Amino acid sequence: MSFIFSFNSIIANPVRTILSLLGVTIGIFTIIAVLSTVDSLERSIKDNLSFLGTDNLRVEKWPWDFDNPSYEWWKFWKRPHPTYKEYTFLKENLNYTIQIYSHSSSTASDEYNMQLSKKRMNAVVKYYKDNNIDITRISYKAYGESKLINLCGNDIECEEEMHRLNRRTEIKLIIK
Repeated sequence: MSFIFSFNSIIANPVRTILSLLGVTIGIFTIIAVLSTVDSLERSIKDNLSFLGTDNLRVEKWPWDFDNPSYEWWKFWKRPHPTYKEYTFLKENLNYTIQIYSHSSSTASDEYNMQLSKKRMNAVVKYYKDNNIDITRISYKAYGESKLINLCGNDIECEEEMHRLNRRTEIKLIIK
């Protein structure tokens, strides 16, 4: 019965039927084109960034945890941003030395955390070297998990936010 009704509708309104089929066809092809374009862009971006490798260090302005619905990301907007004025201050005021202290949380082994601290420290030192700050003005040390700023040590259950506070690099300016 419904087949007969459908057939009668097609016969009675051929223009509407053709336009409906055309609209559905265009919609399907549009979806396929968008998905193909997105896949192509994703592959292209991955190929272009593959030179970075998998063993790189990402320095973040604020922690990256948007999967957590209770994550208060807006609190990290008020962190200081290094400026060109600060850079020129260091270049012009040679009577200042720079101390860099890098720390990690205690979520992995002591050895791994020390290596992570060294990588963080070296990234900051490299930044200053690359910007022509005299290396003799820089002192630096990696502490690993030995100087935590809270009680989240080995075998102590803590929330991720507490561990995140221990992952830091401190930079101090000292007058000679």
